[in-house]
Amino acid sequence: MGDEDLDEYPSAVKLISSPASPHLAEFSQEAATASLVAFDVQWNPDFEEGSDNPVALLQLAFPTSGSTYVLQLPLMGAVPESAQKLFESSKVLTVGFATSFDKHKLEISGVKVDKSTLIDVQPWCEAEMGENSSVRQGWRVGLKRAARCVLDFELEKTCTMASSNWERQELTTAQVEYAAMDVWVALRLYQQLAPVYGAAVGKRQKTMYYRQILPIFSIFKQCCPSTFDQIDYAQRKRNNIGELIDETLEIFEIHGGEDAFINIKYMIPTYESCMLG
Repeated sequence: MGDEDLDEYPSAVKLISSPASPHLAEFSQEAATASLVAFDVQWNPDFEEGSDNPVALLQLAFPTSGSTYVLQLPLMGAVPESAQKLFESSKVLTVGFATSFDKHKLEISGVKVDKSTLIDVQPWCEAEMGENSSVRQGWRVGLKRAARCVLDFELEKTCTMASSNWERQELTTAQVEYAAMDVWVALRLYQQLAPVYGAAVGKRQKTMYYRQILPIFSIFKQCCPSTFDQIDYAQRKRNNIGELIDETLEIFEIHGGEDAFINIKYMIPTYESCMLG
């Protein structure tokens, strides 16, 4: 498939349920030459207080072949080395949707994740869909809605399937298809949005200060306490941290070069440009 637009559905879905699976060699060969892979994970729901279940299913999709692989980790004993290298390599971009908790689950499952090459396309989708106000209120866009709005594709997702038993020895056809489509849609979202939002990825080494500063700014950006009808002396004294962060972000955008806004928007989805009208 290469640089061509990806089809709505993967060209092949390959289930790997044991070290002796014939698809494992195919996967390892494809992983060895990959520079980009999409991923998703499933685990049994953490219903009990204090539970933190490891990854039960690891899904990986490759744009070149159009293949998706669904790995049943409990039956394999461990994450295959070829899969681990994908997440550890500084030369492979790993793409996912809403990846923050996925990273944690991978790490407790024995996978070291190179965060500098991991791309979460959820903020890209929210920026593309104009969902800044929703994000500001704590609502995040889900994969189903992102697929509909960005790709014009109806992804079948149900709470029943999402919370099903992912550790069962024999997965149902519906479970395998659900898992494969989740990761495939994440890959398609990346391909669709990377030309616009991916410029920040290619220049990360030149803009590492963004990754160091902006996450902290994101935490404190909304710290503008309401004073109702009282006088806000913090404005006069210039010690309102939320407003100071807004001013600093505008300076970053104005003086940070042509990719400044993309970098800021990637790390702080609620930021509105001061230069784009």
